[in-house]
Amino acid sequence: MTDELARLNEQLRINKEEGVDDGGALAKRIDDLQALSVMLGEVQGKESEWLATQLEQEWAAEWLEQQNEEIERQNDLAEELREKRLESLSAELDAINATGDALSNAFKSAILGTESLGEVALNLLSNLSSRLLDIGLNSILGSAGSGKGILGNLFNGLLNAGNGEFGIFNGSLVLQL
Repeated sequence: MTDELARLNEQLRINKEEGVDDGGALAKRIDDLQALSVMLGEVQGKESEWLATQLEQEWAAEWLEQQNEEIERQNDLAEELREKRLESLSAELDAINATGDALSNAFKSAILGTESLGEVALNLLSNLSSRLLDIGLNSILGSAGSGKGILGNLFNGLLNAGNGEFGIFNGSLVLQL
């Protein structure tokens, strides 16, 4: 369109120099093309605004999707932590119950005279240390075949836990103390 305007302006200049009168038709054509050029610029500006709005909406949709994925990931982590806390509380409750049972048995033995106070104290400390060791090993190793705990993932990969893809053998590891 710019070339057309330049050509028409040149023709208008030549017509004026030569004294040719076209009744203003050429000047009218130039004015129409200039108005059309302005309108085209406005349309292009609006199109650019529309495209920018579309891009902003796409970016916003992608951002929202990423936020939703992050929320889902955090919810999964929170659920996993809740399950681990329940397991921990269950182990603590078992240890408390076992300690209570040991105390009860120790007092019964002392009262009935089947054991001396020294033997009762020794058995009580032995039982308590055994329970604490069980809790510690369970938290470190987890269920070795299930992949839980600090070393559970290592044992799970090395011992295979029955998935047939990697490991020394198929099966699960059983620790007995």
